[in-house]
Amino acid sequence: PKFNHKELHIENLLEFLGLQSFDGKFLPNKSFYDFFYKNDLNDLEQEIEKEIGNIKEIKEVLSTCVSMNYLKEIMFENFKDECEMCYEKAEKVLEKMIEDEEKRKFISEKAKRWIRNWVNEK
Repeated sequence: PKFNHKELHIENLLEFLGLQSFDGKFLPNKSFYDFFYKNDLNDLEQEIEKEIGNIKEIKEVLSTCVSMNYLKEIMFENFKDECEMCYEKAEKVLEKMIEDEEKRKFISEKAKRWIRNWVNEK
């Protein structure tokens, strides 16, 4: 990639927003994993399932949660106006996928930690 996705560039934002599907989800596909330089989110998935059990559509839930935290933790700093609508759309779809607010907060917190660790990785 021309730009390091961990950095604040409008090009990163535009590429990233292209990953959001029409319904608001960020799907766990090759483009998503490539953006984060990963093959999967299995480590995060196992950590969450160990603590709160199986969750329907866990991979989509995680890719959407990680994406929301990427927007919030990295992009909001300079591009809040540009990404707020996408964030809200993802938030609405996440509320439908996980109706239990406690579980949603728990997963979101884990995703936030995942993003912070990802940013600090070499």
